[in-house]
Amino acid sequence: MFHDKQLVVIIMVMTVSSTLISQQISGMLQVYASESSPYDSGYDHGCDDAGRSESDKYINEPEKGPSFHTNAFMDGYYAGLNACSSGGGSNGGEGI
Repeated sequence: MFHDKQLVVIIMVMTVSSTLISQQISGMLQVYASESSPYDSGYDHGCDDAGRSESDKYINEPEKGPSFHTNAFMDGYYAGLNACSSGGGSNGGEGI
């Protein structure tokens, strides 16, 4: 088996490796999340929701409603919902 010193070295190497890997993954996720503006992200969600039933809409999921987003996101959401809705009405998603 391993000697105590070898075991300590192995644990240290594994700890440092896992820390570096988690930092790299975290950095990649942050870069991805910041690629679009809040407005653009809202627009995409609104456009996606245009073809969904009320119960399936992103904006109706727990902790995803208007109070959890910036005004820019919500402006984009309503613009996307309106632009991608069949009929393209002018209500801008009011009442959601």
